[in-house]
Amino acid sequence: MQKGNGYHMTRPDKAQLSQMIRNLEEADKKLSAIASEQEIWKGKVFTAYHALQESAAEEKLRELPVEELNRDKSGIRIQLLRDHGITTVADLSGMTATQLSASIDGIGAESAQKILGKAAQLRESSMRYAKVRLDAGSRNKDMQQVLSALAFLLATKQPAQQAQGLHKESHELITGYLPAVKKLKSSVGWLFSSRIEKEKKLSAYERLDALDSERLYAQAKELASAYEKQKRSYKGNQAAKAFEADAASFYACLEEIIGIRPDEAKTAAGLPEELVKAIDAYPIDLSLMKSTLRHYQLFGTKYILHQRKVLLGDEMGLGKTMQAIAAMAHLMAAKKTHFLVVCPVSVMVNWTREIAKHSQMHAVMIHGSDRGEEYEQWLSDGGIAITTFETITRLSLSEWVTVDMLVVDEAHYVKNPKAQRTIALQKIAAVSEHILFMSGTPMENKVEEMSFLIGMLNEEIAGQIKNMNSLEVAQAFREKVAPVYLRRVREDVLTELPEKIEKEQWCTLGREELAAYRDALADGGYMQVRKVSWNVPDITCSSKATRLMEICEQAKEEGRRIIVFSFFLEVIEKVQALLSGRCFGPITGSVSAAKRQEIIDAFSTAEPGSVLLCQIIAAGTGLNIQAASVVIICEPQWKPSTETQAISRAYRMGQTQTVVVHRLLADETVDERIMDILKGKTELFEGFADESAVGQAGKALLQQAEQQEADPSQGMQMAAESAVTEMGTQDGEQTGMRDVSEAAQQSLMKQIVEEQRRKYDVS
Repeated sequence: MQKGNGYHMTRPDKAQLSQMIRNLEEADKKLSAIASEQEIWKGKVFTAYHALQESAAEEKLRELPVEELNRDKSGIRIQLLRDHGITTVADLSGMTATQLSASIDGIGAESAQKILGKAAQLRESSMRYAKVRLDAGSRNKDMQQVLSALAFLLATKQPAQQAQGLHKESHELITGYLPAVKKLKSSVGWLFSSRIEKEKKLSAYERLDALDSERLYAQAKELASAYEKQKRSYKGNQAAKAFEADAASFYACLEEIIGIRPDEAKTAAGLPEELVKAIDAYPIDLSLMKSTLRHYQLFGTKYILHQRKVLLGDEMGLGKTMQAIAAMAHLMAAKKTHFLVVCPVSVMVNWTREIAKHSQMHAVMIHGSDRGEEYEQWLSDGGIAITTFETITRLSLSEWVTVDMLVVDEAHYVKNPKAQRTIALQKIAAVSEHILFMSGTPMENKVEEMSFLIGMLNEEIAGQIKNMNSLEVAQAFREKVAPVYLRRVREDVLTELPEKIEKEQWCTLGREELAAYRDALADGGYMQVRKVSWNVPDITCSSKATRLMEICEQAKEEGRRIIVFSFFLEVIEKVQALLSGRCFGPITGSVSAAKRQEIIDAFSTAEPGSVLLCQIIAAGTGLNIQAASVVIICEPQWKPSTETQAISRAYRMGQTQTVVVHRLLADETVDERIMDILKGKTELFEGFADESAVGQAGKALLQQAEQQEADPSQGMQMAAESAVTEMGTQDGEQTGMRDVSEAAQQSLMKQIVEEQRRKYDVS
């Protein structure tokens, strides 16, 4: 077809033209229907959630005394309002200035306007900061509407997103050019059209022809079919159950629709303003993701990509894995090919599940007897390889391989520069374009541990923080590491999280317990001393066991499930015998990763009162157990982070119930001494690692005046149990890092036992 300057312009074949028009009209109709229906359901969410916000704001106003109107000393006659029954700001709701001035002598029209204006400001502020927590058990119609609409949007999400993307690409072109193309069907109209008119019609035809109407129609038809299938799977009356099963997805979807944004300064964790702006502006492609990122997760993903080599220290339960997957998805969409995840063996299965659940990417595990073949296949084909700290010591990277992204989960496992796995990891890091270290506890005992990890990412910054190891320079330390270290805590970014209640259950030793404790002290065996109350010959005489049974019974009555943690297999066995048929597990160091997940899956659907038994070192990391909302820790742990990690199996994004943590402690025993020792380690962690950067500078960016409290549960890890992990010992090297020297461990244990021996006059 030629046109212009003497060339003959040919009209397209009429039959082909008609087919193109039909294809485009039908495709646009199908895609527009999906897009429109999605907007309707989003509108339902928005309207119902807004009503919930109004109710929450009104409740706050009912708690707000009318004196708040005069906070700026603007001369409002508060006592006059009180004398007429207006005692809270909510009492002014719905009143007009005319009504107010007419009902109260002494308040004129101008004063009434001022009063209602102040009340309106307080109402607006209450609305802006009103927190609405989704509640599956609520009978409120607006709450039920929000859950039902979100359930529909999540059920139809996959085909809807693809359809909306296709609709966005094609709709304006079709509606803009199709009227002109339709005019090409008329032979008479073509004959009497001017050259300019013909060129416009042919230009419109060419623009639409580029869409490939047959392909577009086939895609739209397939998506419409998939969308209808997903609609049929939607069960509105099951919305509450779906929410309890996957609350994190509900909140992510809600956040996207409503435009909920947490405190930006807390999302950015106090990073300098110029760095925050650069990260926010970073373009990101999440087309390979199935799940929606929370706002803070999106920022974290951009931080990972923009800074290239970083340590993500988000508190456990905030979705570090999700952010790592999103970063890899962006790079894979940009045609990057080779990704390597190094993690403890216990979480390998979880990584493969999470990648499949949240993305369209595929992962292969390099582990066990077939690791050689799997590794060679990954080198050849690319993709995401998941392997362990032990396995990387046996792999050799080919010279031509570049790792597009190296992800190291539980990165504190490589804080010992002399360990074989650390040396192996450094070799991989040397050929990696992007590096992501993930650890909620990057510093467990000494500042040097965190400094070493940072040195593997950025030698220049590591040099700047060398010898910064006292609390007096903690602020300067955080400033220096801002380009490589990002940390957020749950309370700052997960505003919807239910309350976490921590209770110290102090038990008084009975005669039998005291005798067993004195025997343990006499023998001098530290581990036996730590089993205080559990090491009685008759477990029914144990005050800790009695309290545990009481807690479990109460939890059953409240419709809750329980996780019980202990360091000792012997204690777990005794608890299992006490609770008999109610128990799942135990999850110990000898249980494979696949079997662990089977146990958790079964526990997650078990009846209330069910108990999951876990060895705290083996099951304290990498597992998601939001089905439980009661956590029992049978004895205090040397490492605060050990307890925090264990609690975070339940208290994490997606939890819908208040989490109650019970620590079973024996009064006047070694338990007291251990609890005291933890405080100093916690203080050190808070000073250096619990805030990721220049906190005050970042908060000033949004004029945040409040002081961010340190998280006391995020402590420094102590020494005694660090060499014990679910993976055991391999090649003569402990998988769990030694936090202090063996001599220091023995000395500390001996000191505590000696103190207790003197206290109980045991020779």
